[in-house]
Amino acid sequence: MERVYVNGQSTTPTRDQGLVALQIEPTQAGDQQGTVELFYSDRIDSYHLTGDMTLILPITSWPIQQLYLTAHLPGVFNYQMGYR
Repeated sequence: MERVYVNGQSTTPTRDQGLVALQIEPTQAGDQQGTVELFYSDRIDSYHLTGDMTLILPITSWPIQQLYLTAHLPGVFNYQMGYR
């Protein structure tokens, strides 16, 4: 994980035995929503001509209303997205 933002503010999460803990509060007092942005990166040294690539998303202990995912991959291949 490269960067973490909670409600637009950069933060450093607490890490313990592979788990990441964040203190999350609503964006405004009396509200019930906030934004968490996690930036991951991984360098893949070689690509195969065919096969699967698995992206593992974090698990949360609170309900998620919206989830956005952007993957930046080399443009020389054709990709298909599937869900399991």
